[in-house]
Amino acid sequence: MQSITGLILAAGQGKRMGSPLPKVLHLVGTTPMVEYVRSALQQAGIQRIALVIGPETMPFQPFLAQHPEVEACIQSERNGTAGAVASFACLFPGVQSSAYAPPALYRGTPATSAYVVICNGDMPGVSSDTLQEFLQTAQEKDADLALLGFSPPSPYGYGRILCGPDGRFQRIVEEKDASPEEKTQRLCNTGIVFARTQVLFSLLAKLQNHNAQQEFYLTDCFALAVTENYRVCAVASPLWKPFLGVNTQEQLEEIRTYLKS
Repeated sequence: MQSITGLILAAGQGKRMGSPLPKVLHLVGTTPMVEYVRSALQQAGIQRIALVIGPETMPFQPFLAQHPEVEACIQSERNGTAGAVASFACLFPGVQSSAYAPPALYRGTPATSAYVVICNGDMPGVSSDTLQEFLQTAQEKDADLALLGFSPPSPYGYGRILCGPDGRFQRIVEEKDASPEEKTQRLCNTGIVFARTQVLFSLLAKLQNHNAQQEFYLTDCFALAVTENYRVCAVASPLWKPFLGVNTQEQLEEIRTYLKS
């Protein structure tokens, strides 16, 4: 497997959890959610792993102390998923930085990496096998940008992955922006992304936040990549439960039950 850096998004506050603890540090059993993700990446063969956290670094000190090999960047302004990923630019010499994400290397040494794989830190159900299969497929397709999709029983609330009649990726549309016809599409965005490092950061630098939330969305990179004729693909997983994210205490209990089964 070529040089790949695993990037874990862990800057979310998780206000709906009803706790001051950063969302990814909530426990499943005795283990923080983010540790499940780190371990899955490591077992998938990813030797370099980095975390993006918010300005409040103190809660992460025990995790970082336990894993001195994990690098870390700070997302100084929580302005969307693209802002979180763009905050990693300081890890990779020569990549394009984004004006909306000032570089803030907290720990680590800048080094080149041909590819990155991006995972959300609140998705503890994802296995190393799933990640390996996705990375292998994306590289076999020679993708510049690839997205892992899944088909949950109820797609409500998830971004839909839209493909043309020929099966080629077109774009991602969020639930609130989807037409009735688009909402019938079952393939949804897991948030797990594979990309050529240089391509990804050049796309991130071009994004705008012309939306109601005035946030920068990582998913917007995909439509931009299509218009710029990069090789973009969506890889569909036959599984769905591993990709359940956690935004509430109820969802945390659901994932605890799933991981016990």
